Amino acid sequence: MPPRCGMHTVLTPLRAHDATFFAEEAAIGAIQLWGADYDTAVRQHRFDLLLNDGVLVALIETVDEGEQLLVENVAVAPRFQGQGFGRILLAHAEQIARDLGIGRVRLYTNERFTENIHIYERLGYAIDREENVGAAVAVHMSKAVVADGLYHPHRTS
Repeated sequence: MPPRCGMHTVLTPLRAHDATFFAEEAAIGAIQLWGADYDTAVRQHRFDLLLNDGVLVALIETVDEGEQLLVENVAVAPRFQGQGFGRILLAHAEQIARDLGIGRVRLYTNERFTENIHIYERLGYAIDREENVGAAVAVHMSKAVVADGLYHPHRTS
């Protein structure tokens, strides 16, 4: 099902001077970044905001790790979930990786978020490993993308 986009759906990078707007809008839109230090994160990571008719509906935070692009966070405001905005952002992350010449996108989620795991699998992400993190279990997943015209096979460590 295609996203229910308004007349003006925009995907825009967040710049450091937008950090206050971002923090306020994220709180208003109920987009939560767990333990986020916005000022530090905005300086060190890339954020792209998805605005629909001027309203922040979703965001993605990515980190260039050299050989792979980490999706540190993908968040969709609750009232906009299930409308395809998360898929748009993950496709955007894959394009960022291609543009950087990176052949793999990786992400992680809590094992309790089984629906997210199924969504990621449907989008071509495979489970690489599981990791105990305190009382939780992180499920690490990744997907190969065509970056420089060559297929980069899945690497295991």
